[in-house]
Amino acid sequence: MIGNIRIKLSDIILSFSRALDFVNPVMMNHHIRVAIIAGEIARQYGMPNNEIANIFLASTLHDIGAFSLKDRLATLDFEIKDPQSHAERGYFLLKNTGFDLLSDVARIIRFHHLPWADGKGAYFEGESVHVGSHIIHLADRIEVLIDRQKYILNQGREISDMIKTKAGSMFMPDVVKAFEELSQKEYFWLDAASPEIDQIIYDRNALPDVELDIKELLKTGRLFSHIIDYRSHFTAVHSAGVSEVAALLAQMAGFSDMECQMMRVAGYLHDVGKLAVPTEILEKPANLSVEEFNIMKSHVYHSYRILEAVSGLEIINTWASFHHERMDGNGYPFHHSI
Repeated sequence: MIGNIRIKLSDIILSFSRALDFVNPVMMNHHIRVAIIAGEIARQYGMPNNEIANIFLASTLHDIGAFSLKDRLATLDFEIKDPQSHAERGYFLLKNTGFDLLSDVARIIRFHHLPWADGKGAYFEGESVHVGSHIIHLADRIEVLIDRQKYILNQGREISDMIKTKAGSMFMPDVVKAFEELSQKEYFWLDAASPEIDQIIYDRNALPDVELDIKELLKTGRLFSHIIDYRSHFTAVHSAGVSEVAALLAQMAGFSDMECQMMRVAGYLHDVGKLAVPTEILEKPANLSVEEFNIMKSHVYHSYRILEAVSGLEIINTWASFHHERMDGNGYPFHHSI
């Protein structure tokens, strides 16, 4: 009999944030690096710790509404065309989750590409824009300007000069000022490009220390299933359907109430690895080529690795990520057998 489970929100958010960047190797850890940069700018700006935590969390999910590879690649352009569309999608996905914390984050994400426009960016259609949105906007563009093939300390001045030319028009001047002060410190740039991002996140202690019980984990799983399934109109409610059927089958098989709820979560999360599969393959109306099918088969491997990083999710991960295994060992990707 499985008792109650407790999952750290920060663990599941960070794992999902990394999954969002699987769509292209160029983007690996983009969300988390933006969070590291934004958190330091917010601290330098003098924001209180609870606001820094919200900005850090919003940064880890800021492009959650950019579903396709085309959308994500477009965000790599310094001046993005139609940036508001994916920001709005991210806002609507997060605002009705039932978590007050994520509702606050949603409002920050909504305007994270809004230009300052000589002060007009302080409001949008009469609504006050959180300074965190402007901090993430700046941090996001700084991260995009970093050339990962060049040594970071040789890039700082050039990036700073580029940002300063956009103060007032693209970026909020006071936020740029905070960045300029930080840019004089080597650690800021070394952190922004460091491979030791997990240690940096731990040192910052910026993510909220919130634990999820099974009811809250269900809400989180449902949110992530929407993001997973919305990438393709072929799978618009697929994960929700799998979740319902799996929970019903578990009940019929004699699973406990807690185990049935856990099975429901596993159904929501079973295809999280599809975030690593290009939309063009998910949406292809014809049969997949051998090469394309090999890419599609990788989604369960990625599901396993994404969920593996979340302490306490081990049983749910097993149920979720082995859904293409077969009893005779001819499934994939691990070829487990009974």
